[in-house]
Amino acid sequence: MIGAKAEADSIYYNDEKLLEYVNLLNGLNEARTPNEWKTIKARSNFKDLFGVSIKPGDYYFIRRFGVLASNDKVLLSRMSMEKMIYCLFNQNYNMAQKLSILKQQRDREFLKAHLKSNCIGI
Repeated sequence: MIGAKAEADSIYYNDEKLLEYVNLLNGLNEARTPNEWKTIKARSNFKDLFGVSIKPGDYYFIRRFGVLASNDKVLLSRMSMEKMIYCLFNQNYNMAQKLSILKQQRDREFLKAHLKSNCIGI
């Protein structure tokens, strides 16, 4: 989880609901790839994409993109992620439902491919 302090600072969602929506967004990417949103605990001061301060000990969200060796990434504070999630999902149940189905299909395909490669010894 993201932590009690972060949840107390939340605007719209508790940890569980926020991570549920972030997980739905991850369904848009290939399974288990580096470009999924992940949470990380900050070790220094910096600002996210929208200029919101992230302090040591704060949890923030990161999404890498580009080739694996690149340092291309997006950093979002909890506040910024909550606002983005709110804009995408508030009163938009159809989107959440479709992303949930897409994520389930993606996870099934990943598991099927993983099991197949393990069975044939790749």
